[in-house]
Amino acid sequence: MPGVRTALVLLAIASLAEGMGGAASMIVAAAFFLAGLAHGTLVERGGALFATSNPEATGYLVVAAAIAAFWLAAPLLGLALFLSLSAWHFAGEEAESPLATRAIALIAVGGSALFQPEATRAVFADLTGAAIPPLFLWGVAAAGAVGVVMVLLTAVRREPPAILGVLALTAVAWLSPVLAVAFVFLALHALPVTSRLFDLYGVQSTFEASAPATLLALTGMGALALALGSGVLDSASAAALLIGLATPHMLVDRLEA
Repeated sequence: MPGVRTALVLLAIASLAEGMGGAASMIVAAAFFLAGLAHGTLVERGGALFATSNPEATGYLVVAAAIAAFWLAAPLLGLALFLSLSAWHFAGEEAESPLATRAIALIAVGGSALFQPEATRAVFADLTGAAIPPLFLWGVAAAGAVGVVMVLLTAVRREPPAILGVLALTAVAWLSPVLAVAFVFLALHALPVTSRLFDLYGVQSTFEASAPATLLALTGMGALALALGSGVLDSASAAALLIGLATPHMLVDRLEA
């Protein structure tokens, strides 16, 4: 299974970075997120693939700005909605086993809270700029616990993708929260989606369709990183912008499915 081999290689890279600690972990996490960015820049409609048009891009940015403003106004509610939407988005991907896909989705959003609650609380606090109530963290961890049970069920049933759920579980139990989510996002979501697009439309056509929006997104990410590193933006404001940019893709992708 090529997906399993790729995921194992990425998990090995992430584990090496985790062992090195600090900056290495964050650099690899950022690289994983950026490597998966292109999968969200395409418009798939009516059995064909399109580059994002200017009107679509404008509408996307308007919605992203509104979501970022909502996050800043109500960060805890924004975080709860984003985690719920992320799970819904991940679970909607085509797979051999819907149960395994849903398990991975729940582990992606709640696994770190289950296995590493204090580290996850610190990440959430940094993203929202607010204190994280214990009940909120328990709710997120409960979603992760359900995901763990579902992974065990896929293993008992010997479903072919069960190993992918085990890899997701290993990641959230071993890796720091940000790196764990980056691994699951790239290895178990973005790359499978990209691989499917390659199979359907060809590698060249997929790259050509994704290139303009991907380059624009990478430029934006670079500018955001510079603003954060120079102190122009705090972490909560940067998170609001990132969440705002990520959310419309998840909404459109599931609603058009």
